[in-house]
Amino acid sequence: MLAHRRGLSILEFSYAGQQDEQGNDVSEGEYALIYLFKIEEGKSLRFDKMLFTG
Repeated sequence: MLAHRRGLSILEFSYAGQQDEQGNDVSEGEYALIYLFKIEEGKSLRFDKMLFTG
């Protein structure tokens, strides 16, 4: 997912959790990586930070 907010651009990757012994999805393993970029002069992106959520 890519979003823009007031001079900030956000790119997010979400990953599903792991599976148990029977092949069922386990929600405890879900996580996302969020990359934040600043928009400079309306033309280019500059990496600001990365957040790990889970």
